[in-house]
Amino acid sequence: MSSTNTGRRPTLHRQKQNFLGYETLGSLVGLLEAINTYNLPAVYLKRDEQAIQRLSYAQAKSLINNYIDPSKMVYVVVGDAKTQLAGLKDLGLEKPVILQNR
Repeated sequence: MSSTNTGRRPTLHRQKQNFLGYETLGSLVGLLEAINTYNLPAVYLKRDEQAIQRLSYAQAKSLINNYIDPSKMVYVVVGDAKTQLAGLKDLGLEKPVILQNR
């Protein structure tokens, strides 16, 4: 790490690396399938990784603001309603739909 990095940089760096991680064989197969389907170059993943590494917080925030509309998203929360529901209500989203175990 260079001396110009801020204290937040290592954490941001780890988060970006985690984003690039592939947790399952299926996700890796999906990546390879996309590379094959779209005839992407062999360096595609490395190039993509480098682009993400260069992405600043301000750039990420701008992309999020331009392309993600929270009012059009569906949030799926899995867990114990007794411990999670109050926090969900505090977010100010629409009324949650609670599915019971069957």
